[in-house]
Formats: sequence, C-alpha cells, structure tokens
Amino acid sequence: MSLTGSRTLGQIDMAVSLLSQVRAGKTRSWAYDSVINDLLVDEDTTRAMELFFELSEKQTTRLAKPLGTIAWRAPDALFSSLEQMESLPLRAEAARILYKRNKDNGRFTDEELAHLLGLIQSQHSSRLNSARDSIYEVLFDNE
Repeated sequence: MSLTGSRTLGQIDMAVSLLSQVRAGKTRSWAYDSVINDLLVDEDTTRAMELFFELSEKQTTRLAKPLGTIAWRAPDALFSSLEQMESLPLRAEAARILYKRNKDNGRFTDEELAHLLGLIQSQHSSRLNSARDSIYEVLFDNE
C-alpha cells in the first residue's frame, strides 16, 4: 500500500479510506505506517498523528513501526502529542524513542529531555509496582 513515487492527495485519501479494510495485527500496522509516512513526507503531521491515534485505539500491539516513523520524521509533533496518549506504556515508549534518538542532537531542551526521562521512568515505576502487587497477592493468597 506504499505510495512511493509521485503521490497525489487523491492517492493518499484513497489509501486512508482503505485502512479500515486491512486485517488486524502486523498487516494493519504496516499499512498505517506506510500511509503515515506518506503524510509526513507531504508534511501533513496533523493527519499523520490522527491516523496513529486511530491505530492505537484499534490495537495495542505492533505500534513500534509507525511510532518509530513519526519519531524519525516528526519528533516535535510526537513530543507535543505525548500527553494525549492515554496508554502509559505507549507514552513511555514514545518518550523512550524520542529520548534515544534526540538526546545528543540539540532538538530538545534540557527540560524537554528531563520530561522524556520522567515519562520513561514513570513506566518503569509502574511496572515495578505492578510486579510488587502481584508478588504480594501470591504471598497473601497462599497464607
């Protein structure tokens, strides 16, 4: 479904309209990634982000490829959208990718990098708390 070569607005619109028919899982992820990439090439970050959020509502896995595409092509748009991500693991993964790719290139200020680290660490804390709760549950259920 990649729209390489000469793209027209009509081709991208057609590709967007066909996304609802794509099989879930890896196929859907790759299809969305292709269209998101084409939108970002055409500098339509708003529509690309809308499609990413649509995808993240349809499936909670296999988001790494489109997330990576956005982080590479539109890091500022992704950074601005972090607080809109309801899923803490998704927000932390987006922050991790943004931090990893941009920690040394001057794209983000020290405060923005600290914010990204905070989001990453909050996910680690959340996982640790969840694991601790699971251990306590097992220990106390067996008494």
